[in-house]
Amino acid sequence: MNLPRHRVKPHLSTSSTVIMRNSIEHPSISDNIHPPSRKRKLRYTRTRTGCLTCRRRRKKCDEKRPFCIGCSRNSLACCWPDDLSSDVQDLEERGDLLTASWDSTQVSYHGLSPTSIRVDSSDSDAPTLPALPISHATGLELLEETTDRWDPAVVGRRLVWSPLNESLSSLTSAPRLKPTSPQLLRHYIERTADFLAVKQQRDNPFVTLVLPLAYCDELLMHSVLALSGSHICGSEPSLLEIQQATWQHYDMTLTGLRLELQNHIPMSHSRSLRLLLVLIMLCHFEAISGNREGSMIHHLRASRHLALRITDSNLGNGCKDQKDLQGFALEVYAYLALTATIAPYSQSDNLKVPFDSFVTSLSHLQQYDTFGTFFSCGYDLFEKIPAISLLFARRLCEKQEHRDCSEETTSIYEELLTEIQNWESCPPVSEMSAWAVEHAQTGEAYRHALLIYLKAAMCGSSIDNPKIIGELQVHVDAILPLLDPIWRSPYKAIVIWPSVIAGSCILRNDQQDYLRSLFELSRSGMAHVKNALELLDWLWTDPDRRAYGPFGLHVVMQQRGVNFCLT
Repeated sequence: MNLPRHRVKPHLSTSSTVIMRNSIEHPSISDNIHPPSRKRKLRYTRTRTGCLTCRRRRKKCDEKRPFCIGCSRNSLACCWPDDLSSDVQDLEERGDLLTASWDSTQVSYHGLSPTSIRVDSSDSDAPTLPALPISHATGLELLEETTDRWDPAVVGRRLVWSPLNESLSSLTSAPRLKPTSPQLLRHYIERTADFLAVKQQRDNPFVTLVLPLAYCDELLMHSVLALSGSHICGSEPSLLEIQQATWQHYDMTLTGLRLELQNHIPMSHSRSLRLLLVLIMLCHFEAISGNREGSMIHHLRASRHLALRITDSNLGNGCKDQKDLQGFALEVYAYLALTATIAPYSQSDNLKVPFDSFVTSLSHLQQYDTFGTFFSCGYDLFEKIPAISLLFARRLCEKQEHRDCSEETTSIYEELLTEIQNWESCPPVSEMSAWAVEHAQTGEAYRHALLIYLKAAMCGSSIDNPKIIGELQVHVDAILPLLDPIWRSPYKAIVIWPSVIAGSCILRNDQQDYLRSLFELSRSGMAHVKNALELLDWLWTDPDRRAYGPFGLHVVMQQRGVNFCLT
């Protein structure tokens, strides 16, 4: 593959979609790299009775309980299979479902040469995350805990990391972490997490739920540090040491996923939830790092099957913390699935995320205390996105077949139009009352963006009617004044979608300059914001008559062979 000079593949450059396929179809792929030896080897009986940690690392276990010598020597949490539930079918046994959504496309990224970021995760002396000094709990055990609360401000039976009472310096010598890792973690808390959710820091689940688990879970911690590093690299691309550490953490996240999927641990509700968390962190990584190949969609398609397992299972009397984590993970997935693709018209099934019922109807998320991570300004507005997308596809099909707009299509349009026009904002929850004005403004921005999306959908692939163009301009005029205060509030986490939808219909140079300045001055440092502006610049300068409106975004991306995910 010929890569641009500023883009190279890291050591492990496949998306999570490739991991599942390789782990199921080629569980011993490394055995086929070299020809088989002619030397007769002694046969040893392989056992499956060691601890899960040694089995995951493919190391011999002395089976000493409760902590084997290997785990004690390497400061690892020692977990035994009889501590886990075995009544749920393993994920590998449903590999046919998951591999259907994954392909083997190699993905290119900004970064360093593969040799400079290679990590040998099979080395028995390779450092790993430190075991907790109080508890030997792993992330999986934390998820399956049913008695204690995960309070990020409390250090009790298990050590829970808190930015207020735990020194970052303790991570500097942490195994498998780099000297830059404390910097990455601090940046995640102080900057990155602030752009990920419509919450203040003290209520932000990306801090209060994810971090306590990440400190106890090597795989999740690597995904957190990779995400933070991608954010830093977006604003400071010259920091080569940060780039190297970022891709190492990303590499180890993908490696860890492969090992998890090769495990014969039952796919319990808790394990599904844990892997879903890692995958949605990878989704954010792909977006924030500015990936142009749609890698986020592959992670989302893998996440979908885990989300379906979680929604189909009965949590029962699980602890409040586990319910909060489930609500958070499902809301993050739903938001990403709804907004990741600005122009959902790809002809490739590999670049589509199906709209499942738990995504098209979001009221079930209100039962969780974490509700509002993304949908606080009006979940019923977000429910209209898939409905309009399907209407858009219907109109494109009718246009392609030279058919008039059907009565059914018209009826769907009029019903959606009435619902969106009559929508009214509800007051924010108490902890967001200080942002009541911005709460209402965000709802209005989405309402007008949906009206643009809906009216453009009825026009198909091109908008030539001056009356419709005039109506769309009215909505643009309503959205633009709302964007600046939204960018200055916690609602900036969800401002990209309405901004780009409105931007796709801007014809006036002064309004284009205004939106461009908002993006440039956003100070987010996230590459997907730069991608959004680049996409709009392509649209504004393209002479193609189709290069206007939401479908125009699809046109210019297709012309350039890119697939931005602008969540």
